[in-house]
Amino acid sequence: TNCISNTLRMAAPESPSHINVIAYPNPFSDNITINFIAPLEDETNIVITDITGRVVESFKQSEGTIMVGRDLRPGIYFVILNQGEIYRKIKIIKATGNE
Repeated sequence: TNCISNTLRMAAPESPSHINVIAYPNPFSDNITINFIAPLEDETNIVITDITGRVVESFKQSEGTIMVGRDLRPGIYFVILNQGEIYRKIKIIKATGNE
Protein backbone atom coordinates (compact mmCIF):
# COMPACT_ATOMS: atom_id res chain seq x y z
CA THR A 1 0.00 0.00 0.00
CA ASN A 2 1.07 3.58 -0.50
CA CYS A 3 2.25 5.44 2.57
CA ILE A 4 1.00 8.97 1.96
CA SER A 5 0.62 11.13 5.01
CA ASN A 6 0.58 14.72 6.22
CA THR A 7 2.89 13.92 9.12
CA LEU A 8 6.67 14.00 9.15
CA ARG A 9 7.16 11.02 11.46
CA MET A 10 8.58 7.95 9.84
CA ALA A 11 9.66 4.68 11.36
CA ALA A 12 12.48 2.50 10.17
CA PRO A 13 11.51 0.08 7.39
CA GLU A 14 9.20 -2.70 8.56
CA SER A 15 11.48 -5.35 7.09
CA PRO A 16 14.76 -5.54 5.19
CA SER A 17 12.72 -5.69 1.99
CA HIS A 18 10.60 -2.55 2.48
CA ILE A 19 11.12 1.15 1.65
CA ASN A 20 9.08 3.56 3.80
CA VAL A 21 7.82 6.61 1.87
CA ILE A 22 5.87 9.74 2.82
CA ALA A 23 4.88 12.19 0.03
CA TYR A 24 3.25 15.52 0.84
CA PRO A 25 1.27 17.49 -0.07
CA ASN A 26 -0.43 15.14 -2.50
CA PRO A 27 -1.96 16.43 -4.71
CA PHE A 28 0.49 19.32 -5.08
CA SER A 29 0.63 22.44 -7.24
CA ASP A 30 4.31 23.47 -7.06
CA ASN A 31 6.68 21.02 -5.34
CA ILE A 32 6.11 17.76 -3.51
CA THR A 33 8.35 16.62 -0.68
CA ILE A 34 9.19 12.93 -0.61
CA ASN A 35 10.78 11.47 2.53
CA PHE A 36 12.04 7.92 2.36
CA ILE A 37 13.94 5.42 4.44
CA ALA A 38 15.44 2.43 2.70
CA PRO A 39 16.62 -0.75 4.42
CA LEU A 40 20.09 -0.74 2.85
CA GLU A 41 22.77 1.92 3.10
CA ASP A 42 23.20 1.86 -0.69
CA GLU A 43 21.92 4.67 -2.87
CA THR A 44 18.30 4.39 -3.91
CA ASN A 45 17.35 4.69 -7.59
CA ILE A 46 14.48 7.15 -7.94
CA VAL A 47 12.51 7.36 -11.16
CA ILE A 48 9.49 9.55 -11.83
CA THR A 49 7.27 8.51 -14.73
CA ASP A 50 4.17 10.02 -16.24
CA ILE A 51 0.94 8.05 -16.61
CA THR A 52 2.18 6.51 -19.89
CA GLY A 53 5.38 5.20 -18.27
CA ARG A 54 7.68 7.82 -19.85
CA VAL A 55 10.56 8.71 -17.51
CA VAL A 56 10.45 12.42 -16.66
CA GLU A 57 13.12 12.45 -13.91
CA SER A 58 15.69 9.94 -12.74
CA PHE A 59 18.40 10.16 -10.08
CA LYS A 60 20.10 8.35 -7.20
CA GLN A 61 20.16 9.37 -3.57
CA SER A 62 20.73 7.91 -0.13
CA GLU A 63 17.73 7.94 2.19
CA GLY A 64 16.38 11.32 3.13
CA THR A 65 14.26 14.04 1.62
CA ILE A 66 13.81 15.11 -1.98
CA MET A 67 11.68 17.86 -3.48
CA VAL A 68 10.41 17.42 -7.03
CA GLY A 69 7.61 18.63 -9.23
CA ARG A 70 8.36 22.21 -10.12
CA ASP A 71 9.01 21.33 -13.78
CA LEU A 72 6.19 18.79 -14.10
CA ARG A 73 2.98 19.58 -15.95
CA PRO A 74 -0.34 18.93 -14.17
CA GLY A 75 -1.17 15.22 -14.22
CA ILE A 76 -0.65 11.84 -12.58
CA TYR A 77 2.88 10.56 -11.99
CA PHE A 78 4.50 7.57 -10.34
CA VAL A 79 7.57 7.71 -8.12
CA ILE A 80 9.50 4.45 -8.21
CA LEU A 81 12.17 3.83 -5.59
CA ASN A 82 14.34 0.76 -5.71
CA GLN A 83 17.46 -0.84 -4.30
CA GLY A 84 18.07 -3.97 -6.34
CA GLU A 85 15.14 -6.30 -5.58
CA ILE A 86 13.60 -3.87 -3.07
CA TYR A 87 10.96 -1.82 -4.87
CA ARG A 88 8.34 0.79 -3.94
CA LYS A 89 5.96 2.70 -6.22
CA ILE A 90 3.66 5.55 -5.20
CA LYS A 91 1.26 7.75 -7.14
CA ILE A 92 1.56 11.52 -6.98
CA ILE A 93 -0.77 14.08 -8.56
CA LYS A 94 0.23 17.52 -9.77
CA ALA A 95 -2.77 19.83 -9.82
CA THR A 96 -3.00 23.09 -11.69
CA GLY A 97 -1.66 26.14 -9.86
CA ASN A 98 -5.20 27.44 -9.21
CA GLU A 99 -6.18 24.56 -6.92
